Amino acid sequence: MKELSEIEDGTFEPFNDLLEQFEEMLNEVFQGSRESEFQIPSRVGEELDRCRDMSDILGAVKTSVLNTLGETRSDIVLGFQDLPLQVGAYHPVGSEWIVMNRRLLNAAWNHLGAGKEMNSYIFSIMLHEYLHSLGYLNEYQVRQLVYEISRQTFGDDHPATRFARYGPWKSLSNSAN
Repeated sequence: MKELSEIEDGTFEPFNDLLEQFEEMLNEVFQGSRESEFQIPSRVGEELDRCRDMSDILGAVKTSVLNTLGETRSDIVLGFQDLPLQVGAYHPVGSEWIVMNRRLLNAAWNHLGAGKEMNSYIFSIMLHEYLHSLGYLNEYQVRQLVYEISRQTFGDDHPATRFARYGPWKSLSNSAN
């Protein structure tokens, strides 16, 4: 059994190996997408800032996916449900529904308020579920696509890209500090 001091000073090899593997995986995901040619942020970023409701944000999601992947789906219906806070939304496979977590949206509203940050937060979660509705079911692939689409649509410094890269929960907790 390793001594606690060996773990605290970073010499606990199994943990370090796991940490290195995780860091390599994250670097592969995010560095690989940075190697592609940089895209100039589109008008969708300006449109997202002006969105007044969920259907406007869904329109921005559809436009960004159409511009980057060339795919679209017109029959999506938004719903709202009180869910555990670790669930942002869900898409029942084979349905036209995207169900957003009302509790999480209320918590985000309390931290972010109205405007660019909140719209970007909703965009990131909605984009994830919209990609599921298009048939992308692998979570790893969807998370990578959300980041890549956000980066190509808005650029690296936009809140939607930060939410996509670091996750909406981490970004939300950071914005509260």
